[in-house]
Amino acid sequence: FHDVGTMTGLFIHMYPPMLLYVMRWKTAEVLEAWPDTFAPDYEVEFFPSTEGSFIESVFGSTMIIYFVWLAPYTIWQVVGGV
Repeated sequence: FHDVGTMTGLFIHMYPPMLLYVMRWKTAEVLEAWPDTFAPDYEVEFFPSTEGSFIESVFGSTMIIYFVWLAPYTIWQVVGGV
């Protein structure tokens, strides 16, 4: 368990979700600890709504990034014959 590769993999997979959890649900504590560093006074649209655009939502921008990756990857898989 104390192998460098194992610990690195554990860190890179556990740290981002823990960071986002703290930033989302423990905002008061984060602002108290670092008052001039973060400004989490914003509204986030997770899913497209009638007022906002598809690109401005978290879901929409994530899907666009995924399909930008998926298209060349699929072409590479088909051409490479995997």
